[in-house]
Parts: sequence; structure tokens; C-alpha cells
Amino acid sequence: MAVQHQPSLVAPPVAVPVVPAVPAAHGLHVPGTLPSPSSGQSWKVAQLASIGAGAVALRRRWQSRSRRSLRATSAVEKETPWLEIAGAVGLALLDIFKGPPEESTDASAPGLKEMGKPVMEALATCTVQDVRSGETLEASSLLASGSTRGIFFLTHWGDFNSWEVAQQVRTAIQAKRIDMSSICLVGIGSKTSGAKFAEMLELPPELKIFTDVSGSCYSALCFSRGALPQYSEQLNPYLRVFLMLLGVGSPGTIRTVLGGYFGDRSLPASSTAWIDDALRQGAKKGRWPTSVPDMLGDWKMLDLAEVGNGVWDDGFGKDGLRPFELATIRLQNMVGGIIANWSDLAPEDSELLVQQGGVVTTKKGEVNYYYRDKGILTYVPMEDAIKALQ
Repeated sequence: MAVQHQPSLVAPPVAVPVVPAVPAAHGLHVPGTLPSPSSGQSWKVAQLASIGAGAVALRRRWQSRSRRSLRATSAVEKETPWLEIAGAVGLALLDIFKGPPEESTDASAPGLKEMGKPVMEALATCTVQDVRSGETLEASSLLASGSTRGIFFLTHWGDFNSWEVAQQVRTAIQAKRIDMSSICLVGIGSKTSGAKFAEMLELPPELKIFTDVSGSCYSALCFSRGALPQYSEQLNPYLRVFLMLLGVGSPGTIRTVLGGYFGDRSLPASSTAWIDDALRQGAKKGRWPTSVPDMLGDWKMLDLAEVGNGVWDDGFGKDGLRPFELATIRLQNMVGGIIANWSDLAPEDSELLVQQGGVVTTKKGEVNYYYRDKGILTYVPMEDAIKALQ
């Protein structure tokens, strides 16, 4: 990058007039001798010489500082491999329509191997805080009690993943598919943000919910750090979130987003029941949109708090995930939930905006399921987590 030098604010050296040598008898200064206080002209020459010397010194100091600044700028440019970053982004964009990569979720899961130690030991140095009582606990104690068998590590409280996972957990608890006493939720951010999140989604007061302010549990469990973590010092976290929405460092996101519009008729009713519950709950809490038009009828606005996902029955039947069904939930969560309450939900450390979560479940004291999110909207398959908890 070319460096544009700013114009110098220091005046150039003043040219000192050369006084021709004249006899001392005439009362003028003779070169090589000290000026006489009685000679006004010689004093002027001395003053001009002093000004010129000071200007030269200042100019040299400015030039030296400019050279140091130029060297520092060049060093920064060398440390920021923009071409390498552009290449990584370009390669990721070539695969944006692919699904999320599959990896083992049992005891041979890659993440467990990366930890190099048991989960309990990894969490022993981390702490979490109860969003309701404020009590601070050692994270490993969440699984040490014996009653808790599964921990859903959400992303930060203002993220799509956290909202959809919590909504699915809420429905599974209501349907008695998950024993509420056997699980807990952990999110990223402040205690106040976690309490706000629980209130907005009307999560059961008996459900244990904790917050990890610094995200230490997530690092200990080797969960994904999002897009281009190796360039975290050069790239703003908000830019990295934007890249993840495009599928960079978030494989499967674009495909999942499109799935919300096109639907998936092969999904069983148990996998889509949460959508009806979430639509009704969101509409009752006033999260826009609270109503949609009956496009196959008289275009009358239908209240989602009353009809839920039944609004799609006439046009698309009742089987599977219908077109626009999941997209409407995401619109509610984004506009009426996340954006409207961003300042209350977002973590103070913006680097945690890209931190991903996961799920850990145990059976007889041993980890039997480990899943780490692949990126935005590519979180744990709830049916798999429920099965692991049985």
C-alpha cells in the first residue's frame, strides 16, 4: 500500500546570509570571532543562525519519525496476509451450497480427541453462573451431580442457534420427550442477558440455565471458533459474522437457510412440532410478524398466536416441513427478538459473536454423545440429542 507523506509542518532551514569579512576597525563582526554585544547587525546574524539550526534539528527529527512510521506501517501490511484471507474466503464460497460436514459424535468424536483429556477434567478450570440466582459454579459440577446427563452449550444469547435450540428444547420438555431435570442450558454473555433470553422465550423456571461470560467452556471443549479464527486480530468479528452468513467458516448455512423457504416434506412430525409452538409463543409475545395473510383464501390476516403453523395446512398439507414455515420462525426470532433486543443480548466481548456451541451428554458417567456446531443454523440435530439422553 502506498504511503502518502503529509506535508511538513516545520519550516525549511533558513538561509543564513554570508557577511563579507570587513576590518574589525569598522566595528563589524569578523568571521571566526564572537559577535560583539555592541554590534546590532552581528546579533541579527547570530539570531538567524540559531533559528536555522533549530529548524534543521526539527526537520531531521520529523524525517526520522516519518521513517519509523513508514517501517511500522510496512510491518503491519506484511503481518496482514490479505491475499491469503481472500483466497480462504474464495475457496469457502465455492462450497456454500454443500451441507455441513459429518463427523463422529460418539467416544471417537474428533473434538474429544482434540481435547486430549476427559470432559470433566477439561471443564474443571471453567466457571458458569446461574442466570436466575447468580450463583457461580465450577462447570464440571454440572455433570458431576449425576442427575444432569446433558448440557446444551448454546451460542451467545442473541444468536440464531441459541434461539432455535432453546425453542426445540422447550417443546421437547412440554412433550415429555426430555426430562427437564436431566439437562441444563449454557449460553455466552452476561447473567442479565441470559435472564432476558429465558424471559423472552418463556423457558420453564425449573430448567437450569447458566451463562459463561468469557466462553471458557467452549474453548475447553474445542468447539468451533467460527470463520477464519486464525485472522481474528486482523478481521473485525462483525465482518466474520457476515462471512459466516455467506457460508465462510460456517459450512451448510446457505443450504439450511434455503431449506427454511423450500421446506422438507420428509421430516417426521416430531421434528417440526416445535415450529408451531414457537410461532404461537412468538406472536403472543409480540414478535413480528404476528400475523400472515391467507394467500389461498380471502387474504384475511391470520393471527399466528391462534393458528400457528396451521396457516400452511390448506396450501401445503400437514406433512413434513412446509415452504416458508421455518423461514417465518427465523424472521420472528431475528426482527422481533434478536435485533430489537440486541443491546441486551449481545456479549460484551465481540469476539464471542462468532463462537459456536455444541452438546455433551453422558451415560453412566461416560460421554456417549458429543456434537459441535458447524456454524450459523448448523446446530445439533435435536432428534439425535434426545436419543442420546434416553
